[in-house]
Amino acid sequence: MTGRSFNNSAAWQDLLSSSGSRITNLKEKANLLIDSILERRNANQSTKNEIKSSIEKALKPTSRNPFNSTVTKDEVNRALTKLKSKAVGPDNIHNRMLANLSPDNRDYMRHLFDLLLRHGFTPQAWKEATIIPILKPNKQPNDPLLYRPISLTSCLSKIMERILNNRINWHLETRNLLQPTQAGFRPNRSTIDHIISLENDVMTGFSNKLPTYAAFLDIAKAFDRTSTDGVLFKLGNLGINGNILKWINSVLTRNL
Repeated sequence: MTGRSFNNSAAWQDLLSSSGSRITNLKEKANLLIDSILERRNANQSTKNEIKSSIEKALKPTSRNPFNSTVTKDEVNRALTKLKSKAVGPDNIHNRMLANLSPDNRDYMRHLFDLLLRHGFTPQAWKEATIIPILKPNKQPNDPLLYRPISLTSCLSKIMERILNNRINWHLETRNLLQPTQAGFRPNRSTIDHIISLENDVMTGFSNKLPTYAAFLDIAKAFDRTSTDGVLFKLGNLGINGNILKWINSVLTRNL
């Protein structure tokens, strides 16, 4: 993954290295920020042998699951209608360009997606990103660990990700494989559902003159510390296997 640009807060603020020395050179600051991202990303990546064995089994080609079927024109067209982002990745291909492709060129793109899915392969260009470090609110700007990296990746890659994500969501929802209490990242659900549920529990407690206890967890760097093999293992256990899992593995194991 390549870092190519900075927002003003990262570009103009001096950073402190782990030894306490002040970093003022722009290139050195970029390298320090990348190192801090990698340090967080590589944490907790050890995997037990039984998990690796399960992943290897799930990665084997299979044609039984519909999400490994041929990418259709309808899927491509639906994904193109959902394009919103104005940002471009390192390849400088804009969503507006893709949305205005002719039917023939859309079919070429569909063929590309289908070929990549069948081989479980992600182009190296799709593994690169323009990283923009954003300082977290009310944090010291000289600490590289307090920047949140925003990665601008290929718009082409995002379209394929949307197509496959729709397939996975369909699989999970139609087979009721998600916990009913999960509200985030689901259609017609939101975190407001949990707020309403909590309010209902509190009001029920008031009515029955009983206390209501709640525990709120804020897991530090939860996304950064997520195990790649753990994600693949869970997806495989949910029946998401074969070429689509192989493609996801190719995306997650980016050459950082």
